[in-house]
Amino acid sequence: MAQQGKIQILKDESNIYVITSHGVLSGSISGSIIDPIGSSYTKAEPVTGVQQVNEVAAIGNNNGTINLYNAGRNVNIMANIPYTDIVDKDNTLLGNTEEETVNRANVILSNLGGAGIPVITSNINLTAAPNSFFKYQIEATNEPFLYNANNLPDKLLFNQFSGLIIGTTESSGTTNFNISCANGRGSAVSTVTLTITSSFANTLSTDFNKNADNHCRSSGSVSHASSPWTKSLWYKKDSISQETLFFAGSSDSAEGWICEFGPNGRVFIRGGDIGSNSYVQWKSQTGLWQADVWSHIVILYESSGSATLNADNITVYHDDVDVTSAGTTSEKGGGYSGDWGGSIFENVIGGGPNATFNYFDGHIDELSIWSANIPSSSVGMLRSVGSPADLDLHPNYSSSLASWWRMGDGDTFPQITDHSTSSNNLIMYNMTAGAFTSDVP
Repeated sequence: MAQQGKIQILKDESNIYVITSHGVLSGSISGSIIDPIGSSYTKAEPVTGVQQVNEVAAIGNNNGTINLYNAGRNVNIMANIPYTDIVDKDNTLLGNTEEETVNRANVILSNLGGAGIPVITSNINLTAAPNSFFKYQIEATNEPFLYNANNLPDKLLFNQFSGLIIGTTESSGTTNFNISCANGRGSAVSTVTLTITSSFANTLSTDFNKNADNHCRSSGSVSHASSPWTKSLWYKKDSISQETLFFAGSSDSAEGWICEFGPNGRVFIRGGDIGSNSYVQWKSQTGLWQADVWSHIVILYESSGSATLNADNITVYHDDVDVTSAGTTSEKGGGYSGDWGGSIFENVIGGGPNATFNYFDGHIDELSIWSANIPSSSVGMLRSVGSPADLDLHPNYSSSLASWWRMGDGDTFPQITDHSTSSNNLIMYNMTAGAFTSDVP
């Protein structure tokens, strides 16, 4: 029996009981609950009546009190119960707050869940890279429907209804946090150990000297006019001047995609026949980039398969901010429709088609090409907190990473290795081994 002035909410294999010091509100899971007689708490309906067990729920009033509510009949069986008056089978407080009491009461009252108490089956010994995207799903047997997690690192968020933990890892160390889950028959608790460790380190970038016509070239991984693509890279310009960051397409016909830096800190992205000035264009606002500052740029082109280029399908993120709408789009020479002509398809880094145009002056690091649009929810994972990310851990790595050039790390002059599965290595032209420098973001 509940202590004087208290309410117990219990459950065994076949029955739910709500016990007061005045009587029992109980019934079979497949049967009914009978109102208590003489309860000291407010009742919003007559004493007589039948309550279906799977219709009864605890509802918080946001004032420290709780109602036992019958959803099927739209009435409160009992109302305005202080949460401090609700106890478990040992006459211990069911929860330390109104919210916690409501959650635990509903675990007991609900007819949801499997045939037994949950058993946590998800891995509890985890490793992850520093400052990287983290995702962990609490998994258990017997259909739990309520989850909890305590002592999480500050950068992780938790959903109590799905059991999903998501966020960004810390820079180092080992963290222990508690997880639990429950169904209508009971709960399970475990401790997760998260260790931050990674062999990934960004120690080198490639320095380009425009006066020496420095550039790199590679065949393969070239996005055609009808193809969607994403490019991600870090850059640091040495001066405010007009230069070419990259070209991808047909060098001998000068058809493809090109990214150029213009005066006043603008960025230009053009697709089409660059040599004949028939292309679509996105142009950034002024002051997007600055000299002697490392920045990260992500450029996406969304295509439905049409060979007619559309500048409105270009999306640009700069230092993790979507700057697309701050720029303007246009067509020149009637735009472009078709596919790249010519026969020399290549990526040129630091120069234009056939390694011409204005060469780049500065540093480039961690350049990747993806054969699809990276979802907006995953764009931030292309970089860590102010520094490059380990793309081996990116959720789209296996499905769409076409090339990944680390621009120094793991490379041997005159080759820059493709760290994806494509093996489209870059060859360095008019450069020396001294182009690999320790100036990194």
